[in-house]
Amino acid sequence: MWLETLCWPTSQLTHEDTEYKLPYLRRALAVSDTEVRVFASPWSAPAWMKSNGALNGMGHLLPEYYQTWANYFIRFLEEYDKEGISMWGVTAQNEPIDGDIPEFAFNCMGWTAESQTEWIKTNLGPTLRASRFNATKVMILDDQRFLLPAWADVVLADPEAAAYVDGVAVHWYGDPFFPADALTATHNHHPDKFLLNTEACEGSYPWEIQKVALGSWHRAENYAADIIRDLNHWVTGWIDWNIALDMNGGPNWVSNFVDSPIIVDDELQRFYKQPMFYAMGHFARFVPPGSTVLDAGVEQGDLLSVVAETPDGFTVTTLLNTGDIELEVSLTDPERGHLNLTLPARSLTTAKWM
Repeated sequence: MWLETLCWPTSQLTHEDTEYKLPYLRRALAVSDTEVRVFASPWSAPAWMKSNGALNGMGHLLPEYYQTWANYFIRFLEEYDKEGISMWGVTAQNEPIDGDIPEFAFNCMGWTAESQTEWIKTNLGPTLRASRFNATKVMILDDQRFLLPAWADVVLADPEAAAYVDGVAVHWYGDPFFPADALTATHNHHPDKFLLNTEACEGSYPWEIQKVALGSWHRAENYAADIIRDLNHWVTGWIDWNIALDMNGGPNWVSNFVDSPIIVDDELQRFYKQPMFYAMGHFARFVPPGSTVLDAGVEQGDLLSVVAETPDGFTVTTLLNTGDIELEVSLTDPERGHLNLTLPARSLTTAKWM
C-alpha cells in the first residue's frame, strides 16, 4: 500500500498536517498487517521562491532558491520522522507541466525536463543523499504518460541526475487518449528505474457532470482495466488519489469534485464502499507486493488479463470481461494442464493455483 501526502510545511508542520494527515497516516499504519509505504509529492514551493510570486498559475522555482527548496525536502522529512512517519519516497514535483498553464487553479510549480534534471543533480539529489534520509526513493515526472518516454529520456540521459533517481511516477488522466506503449518504451530505455502510477480518480473530466456515482460498476471496470494495462506495461503499483470523499466529491478548495472508492455521508453518519474499492482490493488481494508479472497477459476485444507469480509461489490470472455477454476462456499451464472458465458479463475474475 502507498499513501500520498500533498502539502509541504514551512518552519513547522501546519494545521493540515497535525489535524488531518498525521492522524490518518497513524491509523493506516496501525490497522495494516502489511507494510505501508508512504511517499510525498510537492505541489508548490512558497510563493516567495517562485517567478510569479503565487502558489498557483504560471510560475517556476527561481534558480536562486534551488538549494533552499532542496533543504525544505529535508526539513519535511525530519518533521514527519519526528511524528513517527518515515517516508519511503518523494516525487520531484506533482504534475510539473501544470505550472505552464495560465491561471491554473491548483497549487502548482512548473518544471521542464531540463530544469528538473539540473535541480536533481545539483541540489535535491546530493542534499538527500548526504542526509540521514539517503534511502528515500526519488521519482521524476509524476505527470501524464504522454510525456513519456521523452521526459525520462532527458533526465536520465544525464548520468549525474540518473544516479539519484529511482523511478518514474505517472498519473492516469491521459490514459484513455494515449496508449500504454509509452510505459514499455520507458522501461526498455531505462530498465533499472521502476514505474509507479501515483494518482488516479474517476469523475475528473470537465464533461463528467456526475462527479460521485454511487455503485458504478463502469468506474470499477475503468480502474481494473487501467491497472491491468499498467501491470502489463511494467508499472509496479497503482494508487488512488483519495482515501474518502463526501457525497459531493469533496471537500476541495477549488471545487474540483471527483469520485472516490469510499464515499462518506456525514448527514446520515454512514459510508459506502464503492465498486472501485473492491476492484482495487481484488488486485491487492491476489497480486500482493513482491509479485512478478509474466509476459502472458492479453487485451483482446472485451477481455483483458494479467498473469503474475506471487511471492509464495502461486500463479494468478486476473481476467476482466467488459462485455455484455459471458466469455468462455481456457487457461493453459505447461505443468498443470488446462482450466476452462466462464467469465460472466461485466465481471472481474481471478484464478489462482500452485
